[in-house]
Amino acid sequence: MKNDAAFKLDLFRVPVLGRIFFHPAFPLLAQTAVLAVFGFLVANGWGVGVGEKPAFLKILRKTNTTTLTVWGVWWPLMVLGAILLGRAWCMICPMELVNNIFHRLGLRLGTARLRLWRPLQLGFAVLLVYVTLQLLVGVVSLHRVPAYTAVMMLSLLALAALSGLLFREDRSFCKAFCPANLLLSVYGRLSRVEIDVRDPSVCEKCTTRDCFRPDRLDHWTARSCPSRVKVFDRRKGDACVLCLECAKACPNDNIGYGIAAGGARSLRTPELTTAEALFVFFVSGFITHELFTEIGKLEWIYHWPAKRIQEFLGSGVSWGWIHTGWYLIGFPLVLWSVILLGARVLGAKESIGTIFRKAATAAFPLVAAAHAAKALAKINSWSGFIPVSLSDPNGVPAAHEFFSKIQPAPGLIIPFTVVSVLGIAIAATLTYRTWSSLRGEGQAP
Repeated sequence: MKNDAAFKLDLFRVPVLGRIFFHPAFPLLAQTAVLAVFGFLVANGWGVGVGEKPAFLKILRKTNTTTLTVWGVWWPLMVLGAILLGRAWCMICPMELVNNIFHRLGLRLGTARLRLWRPLQLGFAVLLVYVTLQLLVGVVSLHRVPAYTAVMMLSLLALAALSGLLFREDRSFCKAFCPANLLLSVYGRLSRVEIDVRDPSVCEKCTTRDCFRPDRLDHWTARSCPSRVKVFDRRKGDACVLCLECAKACPNDNIGYGIAAGGARSLRTPELTTAEALFVFFVSGFITHELFTEIGKLEWIYHWPAKRIQEFLGSGVSWGWIHTGWYLIGFPLVLWSVILLGARVLGAKESIGTIFRKAATAAFPLVAAAHAAKALAKINSWSGFIPVSLSDPNGVPAAHEFFSKIQPAPGLIIPFTVVSVLGIAIAATLTYRTWSSLRGEGQAP
């Protein structure tokens, strides 16, 4: 197995993997299979859990296959996977397949005529979708009610189809509406797994640039990059979704995929965009909330302002709105105001927006580390329910047995101490990367 200078490990050079990645049916078959799983999860969760009491829903979310898969397995693995593997999920995401099919249909019917407006291109609609889902989690227990989770999944599929019909750009859903876009873009900067050119000089001499030619966009396989990313000039956060089409299209076999070497162009890390920085803003509130609630003696301090707000507003506004608004918006405003004020006191002369983006760029590895620790803990506490869920995907009978203490609920898969050590190791590693980045010792944090 041969590796090129741009890669420590080029997965295309692994014979079995190379044949899979370069097969004309990849990733279409993988996306179709995942789409079928999505369809099952929607059907399985439909109508389940509506009107149940909150205490029962806390158990049902782990016994029903839909909520267990989405919130206990898929989303935590999305966080961990972004840090370790970058945007590998995008490679098999069924939303891209649906968006692609309806985009082609829209072009044929003449409906795909709108251009993505500038705010959509910059990721602000993605941010809005993500924050809306977080609000629904806090206010209506989106993550606990299988029926609500099913509606969310179906709504995202419908949005992928609709955006494909309306907008002329390829991957309009991925660029402008996918709720995971910013998470993958920000956390993916920590990954060393990338697609890149093996030898830049080969690309400089290339006269066809098949990987970027507009007239190859309509191909089903070996098409030019639908995200309009120049693989010969890669950088972190450039919208590459690792579809590998550019590698299939390259006439010179000059594109690799795997663990990039230190000097690879794909590891260049620019400053976070405003939308990405705002994502870090919102997640810092969510993660801080999770950490405080794990420590009983500190939880009352964290929630003290929210409870005072509830007393002031009275019973007209539910605790769900106040609580969610506090950890998602209120606390981050306090936290980042202190950070920005501190930067000013220390002599920072740039605009508030510039300081904010720079601070978020330096802080996001710490936020990612805390998020990864939370993801590990969730997988550990939920995975014991997988056999129960597989035996009865509906999950309601099993939830009643656990709720009534007829059967003991499954415990942790791994001792809490081990998970804590893993979380500390992740935090230490990413903190070191942040420190190195601030000292200017590397291209990427």
